[in-house]
Amino acid sequence: MPESLPKFTPLKISGFTTWEPQIVTYLCFKGWFNVVDGKTKKPTTKDPKAVSKEEQDAIDDWDNINQHAAGAITLALAPEEVAALRSSLNTTVALWTTIKMRHVTDKSVTHYNAWYEFFSLRLAPCKMPNVFASHTQEVMHRIQDCRPC
Repeated sequence: MPESLPKFTPLKISGFTTWEPQIVTYLCFKGWFNVVDGKTKKPTTKDPKAVSKEEQDAIDDWDNINQHAAGAITLALAPEEVAALRSSLNTTVALWTTIKMRHVTDKSVTHYNAWYEFFSLRLAPCKMPNVFASHTQEVMHRIQDCRPC
């Protein structure tokens, strides 16, 4: 039976604070996160003209992890995020860095994202009101945390 990706709420313009711990946990569980965050660099060869089997195996292993991790991250994105990040999909380091820059770097962007999420809140027919209220409170706390002192 093929393995499937856990059910994540896809990352949209908002929701990074909820999405990030889920995807990081999954990537760590799979043993891929050190490639994603750049701690495990792509192996290099001593002599590019004479690559040993061990060197090639290490490069192939890294490429395999990079592809799997990039695929997992991309599958956990909303379609509009995939379109916006298309140019960064070549390596997981570039993809991860771009996602973080897009969602975390500027406090005004974070503030905008929190307000966008607030105005996008809707009580789904199958959602319990107390869960909706809890999510609303969480979003309001993020908005308050972004306010200038």
